[in-house]
Amino acid sequence: MSRRDDIGATARRMIRHAVITALLWVLQSGCAAQAADVQWRGVNISGAELNYSRGHPGRLSFDYIYPSDRELDYFADKGANIIRVPVRWERLQQEIGGELDPKELASLKHVIDYAARRKLSVIVDIHNFGSYRDQKLGSEGVPDDALAKLWAPLAHEFRTNPRVIFGLMNEPIGVSPELLAKASQAAIDEIRQTGAQNTILVPGAGWSSAYNFVSGSAAALGTIHDPAQHWAYEVHQYFDSNRSGVHADCAAAADAVGMLTEVTQWASAHQAKLFLGEFAVGRSDDCLAALSALLTYLSQNQATWQGWTFWAGGPWWGDYHFTLEPLNGTDRPQMGVLQRLLRNTPVGPETGATH
Repeated sequence: MSRRDDIGATARRMIRHAVITALLWVLQSGCAAQAADVQWRGVNISGAELNYSRGHPGRLSFDYIYPSDRELDYFADKGANIIRVPVRWERLQQEIGGELDPKELASLKHVIDYAARRKLSVIVDIHNFGSYRDQKLGSEGVPDDALAKLWAPLAHEFRTNPRVIFGLMNEPIGVSPELLAKASQAAIDEIRQTGAQNTILVPGAGWSSAYNFVSGSAAALGTIHDPAQHWAYEVHQYFDSNRSGVHADCAAAADAVGMLTEVTQWASAHQAKLFLGEFAVGRSDDCLAALSALLTYLSQNQATWQGWTFWAGGPWWGDYHFTLEPLNGTDRPQMGVLQRLLRNTPVGPETGATH
């Protein structure tokens, strides 16, 4: 075979691979027009992010756990169509730019594969607060492109599965909005270079606060662009007295909704999509009333709000005031409110947020 023939054969193989990948994507993702009308509604399932420190990264099944099939069954049976799975960067990638850890990746893949059987989409959430091994993104030890060097191999792994959503970074703190925008854009560019069309969630700065997004993040993050136009801003909001999520009390229903109105109006004006990656309320009657009002608001504004995931499920929370884990077989009070919307949730969407 001549060199010209060899090059031609290689090109044909590349074209066949691209066509097959595109067909698989279309078959799995279904009709984009239908998906655009469906809101993601679900929960965080905590466990894989727990008990990490630089000196003690943790042992799987002892210090941290991935969601079990039983956990996924419970929330799927309640009507959820999405789960958010917090994971640690250091466990997935033990060196910046290094290969993904095969055991950790296998655990994550099992969750994603079983979730697909239950028609659940999965957000892979890098739950690192803008750091790697206690060094901030943008520092000498964690350069601006470090996040891109994680997401490139992750995107390659899941590029043919549109049910996998890429949550770039959980609640960056101590990272400027400008640097966060630069690092996020680099990650988006690397993800798209792999051919992945999956939805990408770009975090706001300052704990990803929805309440402070317009004043704190919007100017810098407003420059984000995605050639695939499958992305949304991820924001978080808690509704206790200081908006921290530490306390079990809640703002009045109208005040709770008010914490989301400014960012909703900004996103609508800028034709942007939002995703509420974490939010929670306690168990009191006031909190449940606030939760009902919040869910109604998000449903009424689903042209802007791509979806939401309540914080949190996971079997290691004990009597934590936000836990959704059943107590002796009895649902938690928050689940009673959540379930009213979850029960009416169609399966999907399986394509990306169109930005």
